Amino acid sequence: MFTKRVSSTIMVFSCFAIVFLSSISTTIFSESAFNDNASISIAVLAAIGLALTTAKLIFDTIHNICNP
Repeated sequence: MFTKRVSSTIMVFSCFAIVFLSSISTTIFSESAFNDNASISIAVLAAIGLALTTAKLIFDTIHNICNP
């Protein structure tokens, strides 16, 4: 009855953050060049996803403030 719903944008943001942190840790602790290249590529894609998701969160917040 008193449960709060988490928006899907917040869930996507947290997933991108987890993927980004995981790929950075893989890059740091990896021993092979293949793993380094793959994790750097995934980190770039995750950073782009984080930026776009952050922009959507900001847009939704502004939209909710201006149109109550």
